[in-house]
Amino acid sequence: MQVKGSAQTLLIDNNVDIGKRVPVGDGDDVVVHGEYVWNDQGGLIHFTHHDPDHTHADGWIELKGIRYT
Repeated sequence: MQVKGSAQTLLIDNNVDIGKRVPVGDGDDVVVHGEYVWNDQGGLIHFTHHDPDHTHADGWIELKGIRYT
């Protein structure tokens, strides 16, 4: 995702080895719950899935009323 008029981006890092693949398309509205990590390009959100090791709060991505964990 890139904010219009900005050189910064936000990477959503969804680990499909642990969580589910989310069928996001151009123009879709999504809600993401995970851990934000800042960097000079804008940052990333990871842990968007359940945490099998219980070291982080479980994350999720919601698309069209369906929550993917």
